[in-house]
Amino acid sequence: MAQRLRMWGKTLIGYPEQPIPRTITTRDYLYRFKNINVKRSALEYLSSLLPFLKWISRYNFGWAIGDIIAGLTVGLVLVPQSMSYAKIATLAPEYGLYASFVGVSIYCLFATAKDVSIGPVAVMSLQVAAVIKDVQKSHPGVYTGPEIAVGLAFICGMVVLGIGLLRIGRIIEFIPAPAVSGFMTGSAISIAAGQFPGLFGISSRLDTRAATYKVILDTLKNLKYSTKDAAFGVTGLLALYAIKFSFIHLAKRFPCRERLFFFLSIARNAFIIVVLTVAAYLPFHEDLNTLADLALTPN
Repeated sequence: MAQRLRMWGKTLIGYPEQPIPRTITTRDYLYRFKNINVKRSALEYLSSLLPFLKWISRYNFGWAIGDIIAGLTVGLVLVPQSMSYAKIATLAPEYGLYASFVGVSIYCLFATAKDVSIGPVAVMSLQVAAVIKDVQKSHPGVYTGPEIAVGLAFICGMVVLGIGLLRIGRIIEFIPAPAVSGFMTGSAISIAAGQFPGLFGISSRLDTRAATYKVILDTLKNLKYSTKDAAFGVTGLLALYAIKFSFIHLAKRFPCRERLFFFLSIARNAFIIVVLTVAAYLPFHEDLNTLADLALTPN
């Protein structure tokens, strides 16, 4: 009824008719491949799998300098970040380092994307932890956490590899944006709730894998038992945001130096890591047991 009224209204005001898009049939779709050059298309497909072959011959010293700076910056941030993701996934810290290194090393051969995060991420780590928990619950004592994580990574890798080879990545467009947004928001809240106990040094006093609401309540109840870890964690967190917003303000005030302030701002993670590492070592190097750590990481 509403559609009919809308059509009548458009007719009265002389609204131009919108052309109806032509429906593409299966025959029309297959007809596009009738006169295709199979050999040429196969070569183009193979070259698209290794895009670096198109520009590696033009590689120069200027590009190398940029790559070295980017590598050092990413490396400084990736070391503590990947170990944190491993803890979220209930794995030993070294597995986060392995995942970070292997992913970037292989991906650089198949694509170049400065805006894509390659390697472990928070949501992925959270899902790995959930799978490990479920498998160990249903098969107690049969599989270890690393074995489950490796098996899961292999299965997901094969699926993603198939999607890439078949060039059907556009299926992600069928997932509604509200569903993705809700999932990401819920994951962020869950991850943040699970990390706050570690930030204040009270992880041993509660179960960070419990329901999110319970973790939040238990964290608030145990805040009075906070250790020296809180001094370093909270200081680093506040410093990161203070540096970020300070440089944003300076960039608006001095537009001619906006580029300089941008690079100084993105270097804040590495700067804070170095400063807090030195600050944690100097006063406590004789008795490191006063601070929580991630345990020794094997070579």
